[in-house]
Amino acid sequence: MWLLPVLFLLVIQGHFCTREGKKVRGTLGGTLTVRCAYGPGWESYKKWLCRGNDWDSCKILVKTTGSEQLVKKGQVSIQDNHSRRTFTMTLEDLQQDDADTYWCGIEQFGTDVGIEFSVIVNPDSPKPVARTTLPSWTSSRPFPQGINSSQPMDLNSPLTRSGTIASTVEAEKRKGVLSFHHQSSAAPVISPVWILLVPPFLATLELLRQG
Repeated sequence: MWLLPVLFLLVIQGHFCTREGKKVRGTLGGTLTVRCAYGPGWESYKKWLCRGNDWDSCKILVKTTGSEQLVKKGQVSIQDNHSRRTFTMTLEDLQQDDADTYWCGIEQFGTDVGIEFSVIVNPDSPKPVARTTLPSWTSSRPFPQGINSSQPMDLNSPLTRSGTIASTVEAEKRKGVLSFHHQSSAAPVISPVWILLVPPFLATLELLRQG
């Protein structure tokens, strides 16, 4: 199982909620909103909210279609925002039996990626708090490298290298052909020994002619 570096932002909507590490607290009867952030390249993937302690057997409550359309089932909803690269999960009308382990994740081929968090429902009355931006955290586990994470291979380089190799080979072929023709068109070489024997040979012919 891969864990996403997820940013949790708890939005106060009428009732008090707090965050403690991987635990989020909401008030009985209130609304709890959790936003999970993801990196570039995952925009069109389906996002989901799953409930249960075990990653392999948890029950998916809601799942996006890969678009930014809001999907709602009962008291639970989920919506993706591609431009901000976050998907928002909302639990309305919190009850005590909503307290459990949840997972926000992304569906992909093979094994999905996701991260765990716990929801705690506080039965106490909501306390007045100022609207603030809560600090964020990210998991220390590595984010899986996938779509658009690596620079595409430059296909021009191999073609350029192949072209260079082809040109070199062709030049070697041309060099061989030129060398062959040059050797074939060379004038015959006469040995100096035959040059020295020519005058006596001519003199002998002259004596035979006179005799």
